[in-house]
Amino acid sequence: LGTFTQVALVEHPVEVNWGKIIYKQLSVNSSIAQNWPSWQRALEMVIAKTIDPTAYISHRLPLENWEQAFDGAERQEGLKYVLHP
Repeated sequence: LGTFTQVALVEHPVEVNWGKIIYKQLSVNSSIAQNWPSWQRALEMVIAKTIDPTAYISHRLPLENWEQAFDGAERQEGLKYVLHP
């Protein structure tokens, strides 16, 4: 028994062995960060100081450099970009 959750989109089709998933009685979920319980749990962790969300910010740029941020994110050169007005 267990759960597999795919949280992001993948670039290419992925072949899945459904026999193993069924045999192990796995639950399969997907999310694009739009699952309310996940958001609620993350907020609780931030409030409890279990995690520091600023640790995930790799780049801080002025808003006028938005193209640089989008290009870098597309090339996967950072984890989280923050644009400041």
